[in-house]
Order: sequence, then C-alpha cells, then structure tokens
Amino acid sequence: MRAAVALMLRYRPGPPALVLIRRAANPRDYWSGHLAFPGGFRHFGDRSLLATARREVREELGYDLEKSGRLLGRLDDVAPVNRFGDFSVAVTPYVFELLGSPEFEPNEEVAEVLTPPLSHFLDPAQRSFVPHPILQDPAAQLPAWQIGDQRLWGLSYRILSKFLQRAGAESPSGEEG
Repeated sequence: MRAAVALMLRYRPGPPALVLIRRAANPRDYWSGHLAFPGGFRHFGDRSLLATARREVREELGYDLEKSGRLLGRLDDVAPVNRFGDFSVAVTPYVFELLGSPEFEPNEEVAEVLTPPLSHFLDPAQRSFVPHPILQDPAAQLPAWQIGDQRLWGLSYRILSKFLQRAGAESPSGEEG
C-alpha cells in the first residue's frame, strides 16, 4: 500500500511555521487524536503520490496546494512501525511552501490545525518522550516533540526529523523513533 503526506511550511503571517493537524477522535482509527501531517492512502484515481498528497490536503484542510502552494521537494519514503500483522505501507512525504496567508477549513477528520514555528523544533527543551505503544516496559520510550499539551511522535516525528536533517538543522540523533 502507498500513502503520501504534505509537510507544509507557512512563512506568512509571522515567523516560519509548520502546519500540523490533530486527528479527530475515531474509535476505528489507530492514530485517533494524534498530531500528524495531512495525508492519507493513495486512491485508484490519483495520478501519482504527489496527487494523493494534494488531494488529501484539499479534503482535510480545504486548501488547494496546486493554486496556493509551491512544491519544494520530496523526502525519502518512511514506513510506520508494523503493528497490524501483514499490514505494510510506504509513506511518501512532500514538502510545500504555502503562498500568501493561508486559511484552512478543516473537515471532520481534523480536530485542530496547529502552526508551531519551525524554531520550536530546534529547541532541545521541546524534546520529550512517549511510552512505547506496544511494549509494556515503562522504560521503553519513543522520542517526541512537545507541542502544548500534545506530542508529535512516531512516523510524523521521523518525517520531521528527516526534513530538519536535510535542511541542516538537526543532528542524525534526532532520527530515532
């Protein structure tokens, strides 16, 4: 299976910021309530994974990346930790610059849109940990970034770490998770 996400950078108004979503509560969704990048699975009608990322942003945030975004590049595929037996997926992250002063209209899949400044992720004081979701060992922790009372961890943490590394803003030790 294939999926794509959009790592979106907002430069106006204010300092450079990252666009994240908090997923809406849904008992059928393993990642319910988690912080994430907008995105999802490739549909049969999607011409490419880039089209998937753009479609998902349009559906989840009501924002048209083809008209109001500039593609900056693609990061290497990332795979979530396999928690579902034979379920496997490769997630392709695309990086976009948002043009103008974006406004979002989240759909029912999105509980909240967050736009923390990029500098937040360069501050070691914002590093945190979350308990491993499978291992019952209290010492088993995964790295995260604290954002208010929530944490960005797992696949999204790894994607953002890879982006910061490519941008020359983070050491390879930030890639854990």
